[in-house]
Amino acid sequence: MKLNKCLYLFIILFLLIPNIVRGNPGNRPEKKRVLMIISAGDSLTIARAYKKIQGEKNITKKYLFEFITDYEVRSSKADIDKLNDADIIIADFMKKEFDEFIAKNLTKQNPTIYSLRCGYLAEKIKKKGFKVKTETEQYFSPATIENIQNLLFLTLSNNGYKIKYDPPFILPESGVFHPKAPDYFSSFKSYLKWYKQEGNYHPNGFWVGVSTFSSSAGRSGLQDTGKIEQYLISALEKQGINVLPVFGRPPYHKSLEKYFLDENQNSRISALC
Repeated sequence: MKLNKCLYLFIILFLLIPNIVRGNPGNRPEKKRVLMIISAGDSLTIARAYKKIQGEKNITKKYLFEFITDYEVRSSKADIDKLNDADIIIADFMKKEFDEFIAKNLTKQNPTIYSLRCGYLAEKIKKKGFKVKTETEQYFSPATIENIQNLLFLTLSNNGYKIKYDPPFILPESGVFHPKAPDYFSSFKSYLKWYKQEGNYHPNGFWVGVSTFSSSAGRSGLQDTGKIEQYLISALEKQGINVLPVFGRPPYHKSLEKYFLDENQNSRISALC
């Protein structure tokens, strides 16, 4: 008899535990859920932004922050329950698989969906009747910790939570950057002046140009972006080579011409990375 009772108790616990862990409607916590669907390459920055928000106890009492990466989506390891439990969904639609993933699996009728990039590409979601808000996209270029934090605060504010948020830090269309520089340079002349003052210039060294995306234009204040570019610049300079790092947005040839060619259309650089 005791054995039967133990068996019944085990069966009941076995059936209930998954629901308790996942949070069924009867036991679901009152916290609202914020889900970001992002590239794995952005996960470190997002995680650090989440960590900063964890210090805001009033927010964490009311909201739970999670994310899903493109790796999980492509490998079919993404937790569909996270998607359908979310009250606020923020996705990077530059990854086209996210549009299909959300459209295929989202059954919840009233989530608020925001875009990080390319919200206009979310055609499958729109065909299912969901609207995609794009006001958050200005915070994702560049995707700094501060920009992500303010992006999240914006979405919470729109959700009825009283919180202040700052406008986004926005990069210019193109420019010259350097990891040690306090700001960006709009001309080669201003960059060269600073470069010499800082003691980086090698009179007998040749110039190497580094061309990269605006999101990777690493400098002080943007510690989580442009790691590869920062190491490359440092390695070249240690070899006595002058480096001209340039960022831009499409069409890229405009930024290349502006900084890598002089007034006579002659090349300032001997090599290009």
